[in-house]
Amino acid sequence: AMFSELLALEVVNAVCEVLDQEVGLSDRTLAEFLIHLASKESTAAGFRAAVAANGAEFTPSCSDRLYEVISRQRGAPRERARPQASYRGVVRRVVEYGAVV
Repeated sequence: AMFSELLALEVVNAVCEVLDQEVGLSDRTLAEFLIHLASKESTAAGFRAAVAANGAEFTPSCSDRLYEVISRQRGAPRERARPQASYRGVVRRVVEYGAVV
């Protein structure tokens, strides 16, 4: 639970940083709302449309960058979790044989 909270905070901070760079506004509530919108969309184009439908006037490149950052940040834990599970057997064998990595 603590790890997922930390990851959620990391995503919010990354979105705030992009917002600050792109529009000069670093608002946590807006960042959380954009993360929510991105979670419902599977493409950058869908995210752009959702953002526009909610009244934001971001440039397409800003929306795309936000979607990319959110997708990358939210996807990173899942990508790391998969290989970790597949390495368990290797780690167990290394420990059993006393190898130093």
